[in-house]
Amino acid sequence: MKGKKGFFLLVVLLFGYFVKSIIVTAETLDELVQQETQLTNQSQDISVQMEEAVTQSELTFGEIEELSNRIDENQQRLMTIESEISATQSNIDARKNLLGERMRAIQVNSASQWDLQALMESESITEFINRFYVMSLLQEADSQKIQDLNSEQSALEILQNEAITTQNNLAVDREMLSAKSQAYLTQIEELKRQYAGNQELLATLLAEMRSEEERLAAEQARLAANPIGPDMSEAIYATVTDPAELHAKEWIAYHESRGLYDVYSVSGAHYGRYQLMLTYLEGDLSPENQERTADAYVIQRYGSWVIAKSFWEANNWY
Repeated sequence: MKGKKGFFLLVVLLFGYFVKSIIVTAETLDELVQQETQLTNQSQDISVQMEEAVTQSELTFGEIEELSNRIDENQQRLMTIESEISATQSNIDARKNLLGERMRAIQVNSASQWDLQALMESESITEFINRFYVMSLLQEADSQKIQDLNSEQSALEILQNEAITTQNNLAVDREMLSAKSQAYLTQIEELKRQYAGNQELLATLLAEMRSEEERLAAEQARLAANPIGPDMSEAIYATVTDPAELHAKEWIAYHESRGLYDVYSVSGAHYGRYQLMLTYLEGDLSPENQERTADAYVIQRYGSWVIAKSFWEANNWY
């Protein structure tokens, strides 16, 4: 009947004066197919996620390699700057030593003695002035050179600090990328595990589907050989005589209740071999009334049991 896919069966079998209750449960082929579709879709989703994770991991590896190259290049630059600072410092020290020697020479000889010596050695006042002027220029040049070297050293030290800061920042970035890369690798391993688990479930499910298909094929072959069924009375099927109709009717009965007359749905609203609504049966739960009512329902709604069976196969209810 409409709106019923699976059911909990409470079966009362009457054999003479003996009453027994049993519970019947079974997975239909349609349910197995739905599970197979769901697992397949999940596996496809996992494959897409895995492919994306692999792509992101490869990009991250590329970024790490690029950062490593930049770190190497910056390290070479830092070494060059340190070498230039050392050379500049050596020049400064040499200039200071030279200037110091000149200043000490002047201090050892008083200014008057130095002037007198320069005057005595000079052939003229003009030569004396020229000598004095040259000495002043030399001292001034040495001082300016030292100032220039100090400025150059300060500039190099600024570059050195910038290079050290850059090196530290690059190292931090590489550490973060390494952690990101490890996270992608962990994700890939987890996705692989999920995919493998899904494949195992699919293999088990496909085996169950093959078993269910074989069972249904055997059942259909049995029904084709004996459409009325071993436990059914011909009087019950008096309103349906066509073999195709009988086969379709028996097929629906099997899928609705496994062919049992004393079966309640889980809601309690449907009953019997064809899981008819209790209101349709109007209080008469006998097998004969179930057959007549089911025939009337199917003919009125679908026109034939064959059409009703096609609808059931498409929708899992009729």
